[in-house]
Amino acid sequence: MIAGRIQEGTMKFASNSNEVAIVREQMRQSVPEFLLESLLYRELLDTEAARLGKAAGDTAELLRQFYVDTATFGLDRWERFCGIPVQPTKPLDQRRAVIKSKLRGIGTVTADVIRSVAESYSNGEVSVQEFASQYKIVITFIGKMGIPPNLEDLQASLRALIPAHLSIEYEYTYLSWANLDKLLLSWNDFDDLKLTWAQTEVFDYRLPIVRSSIGLTMAEQ
Repeated sequence: MIAGRIQEGTMKFASNSNEVAIVREQMRQSVPEFLLESLLYRELLDTEAARLGKAAGDTAELLRQFYVDTATFGLDRWERFCGIPVQPTKPLDQRRAVIKSKLRGIGTVTADVIRSVAESYSNGEVSVQEFASQYKIVITFIGKMGIPPNLEDLQASLRALIPAHLSIEYEYTYLSWANLDKLLLSWNDFDDLKLTWAQTEVFDYRLPIVRSSIGLTMAEQ
């Protein structure tokens, strides 16, 4: 197969930046050397290599549409398949979260299913508590601080998933003074972080703080 090969059941393609070069080299190695002495033949080979390289790239891009985590233009089809509105103006990660939550929500509704759906939106750990006598479910976001950016999508998805006689409450995690004290930072240290009050509220005290010659900085999440 030109510009691709089957290895352990997986089709692997070269990256877009060098697909044409790989195809050209494969084609050059498959013909007698004396043909490459012809300028006309080399130009013909280069032209065909460019076309085949593009075809390989298009094929690889098409394959990515078969998986929610890598799909781009194919998300429209995933949304229609899941019976949810097509929203091309929304960020790709939020559209993927809605699709994955719909797929995870198929079947019997249990606490594990609810947790799986909620975590697909928040990209972090979620706690699900059931209060049967109160006909209530409490969902607490503990893996990420603050309110998830696509909370409305999450609420709509869970409301469609969870039986109507059960109410749903959401709890969010914010930075407490007790957790701030655990960092053992002076006020000057904290000033080095250059956080606004809104950023301070959702500051994840569990992440390491990097000390350097320019002061304190937060590690990447």
